[in-house]
Amino acid sequence: MMPNKVVVFDLEDTLYKEIDFLKSGYHAVADYLTKTFGIQDLYAEMIEAYQAGEKDVFQKVLDHHHLTVEKSLLIDIYRYHIPQIHLDSMVRSVLEQLQGICHLAMVTDGRPRTKRNIINSLGLSEYFDWSDVYISEEVGHLKTSPYSFEKIMEAYPDCQYICVGDNPVKDFLVPNRLGWMTVCLLDNGQNIHSQDLSLAVDYMPKHTINDISELIDLLD
Repeated sequence: MMPNKVVVFDLEDTLYKEIDFLKSGYHAVADYLTKTFGIQDLYAEMIEAYQAGEKDVFQKVLDHHHLTVEKSLLIDIYRYHIPQIHLDSMVRSVLEQLQGICHLAMVTDGRPRTKRNIINSLGLSEYFDWSDVYISEEVGHLKTSPYSFEKIMEAYPDCQYICVGDNPVKDFLVPNRLGWMTVCLLDNGQNIHSQDLSLAVDYMPKHTINDISELIDLLD
């Protein structure tokens, strides 16, 4: 029997924590600046600035150390480095349980090169076929457009569709309008972006879970 469910995941703060990419990116930038200028302890300096609410961490570092390097170079290093990140064992277990009994797809906003680096570093290509991964700048449509979701419905007709994300601002509006089941993974305190659960009902998920493992029972 062919699977009759399609589970569509968001990436950041759903399948992995975006803060892990940030830390990895800061390490990459710090390593470059240390090798180029010999300055030590830059990673700790950047993390401290970030935690203090600094809006432009890289510019603060450049100004503090009177460095002439272009900030755009640091941004590129951050965006396009090969991230040193790992898939949580619980997320892996959930994907392994879903694989074979559901179709798995992904819809995420961002730059293709960055997202592909993240997906490869996490080993998510073991669970998601690249034809089922929709990256906004690659397909030309943001998550707030129905484009990617309708493409998934065309690829897998006559199924139950489930969208799993974390950000009510942009994750659930379109799937809700398409009649999908929507599931929000609640912030455990590590999300980079605040989770607004006070939006209009059209934006809100139909279900919330505290841990990704709860998804299995919810889909039974």
